[in-house]
Amino acid sequence: MPKLADVGISSPTKRKKTVAAPKKTSRGVQKPVELVSPTTGEKFLVIPNTVLAWNDETDNVFVDVNVHAVFKKDLKATVSIANSSNARHYGYKPGEKFKVSFDTLDVRMNPGINQRFDYYESMVETTFKGGYPSLLVIGEGGLGKSHTYEMILEKLGYEREVNYEVFKGHISAVALFSKLAARPDGLFIFDDTDSIWADKSAENIIKGVLDTKKRRVVDWETKAGSKSFEFTGQIVFVSNYNRTQFSSAILSRTILIDLYMTPEEKIQRLRYILHNIDYEGDPIPRAKKEEILGILEKYRNSIYNLNARTLLKALKVYAKSGDLGQVKYQIFNS
Repeated sequence: MPKLADVGISSPTKRKKTVAAPKKTSRGVQKPVELVSPTTGEKFLVIPNTVLAWNDETDNVFVDVNVHAVFKKDLKATVSIANSSNARHYGYKPGEKFKVSFDTLDVRMNPGINQRFDYYESMVETTFKGGYPSLLVIGEGGLGKSHTYEMILEKLGYEREVNYEVFKGHISAVALFSKLAARPDGLFIFDDTDSIWADKSAENIIKGVLDTKKRRVVDWETKAGSKSFEFTGQIVFVSNYNRTQFSSAILSRTILIDLYMTPEEKIQRLRYILHNIDYEGDPIPRAKKEEILGILEKYRNSIYNLNARTLLKALKVYAKSGDLGQVKYQIFNS
């Protein structure tokens, strides 16, 4: 990997260094740019207005940077030091913009959405088999989080109430403690039970079962007496929340899979699974499905809630009417 100085890229202000302001240009690409790793062949996205790790090879350290624009032709990006603790620790000044080579950005910090779903499939299967104590999967609804783990459960031949328990909707702290205590070595899936994160008692129970210590013990103290149990099983949380809505105590105790997507990534994901999507099993020609997906792609930034359900409803209208005008009307009035 070349040094910044070798390819004529300026460094950010750090300690007593100075940086010339980047030249204004109109060539910046303000949408995700797909890159292919020359060593592994893996595909990744560099997305403006996200944070990536940048390798300052001068001091051989990684610091977080905000990506403002990407230049695929030049294989460079305009970035600025993010206002993060590690950047300040190394003496960098946040906010100042400068250009870097793609080679110095760790794009593996932000893999493409289909690669992230591959990671999710692998890690949830490992968790179901007892490999990881817990997993927290976050992302907007309607894009395959639940379908993915259900597919893995079916693949493994697991039966509900025999090999695992799944809870959807509201669950109180008392019920949560009782369920886990009754089956402390079990596999539990909490899907869209986001009310527990607003309940401090429930969150404290979860902190106990997610503890990184060798023994994960949960206590429940009341005037009527005390109860406790040691949890040795696995637990998977599937949530529509984003990571900022979780406490650091939860995030530090579990493996996180972040499936939040840009509108462009949503279209990529829908195109990837398009061959499996039909209205209630009614076959719709692939070319027509591509045409309907093309409508979603064209208006992706204007659709209020773009997800797989948006596409399914559009296919439903087309299957019953054959009228693309009605399809467009449904999309924009959902």
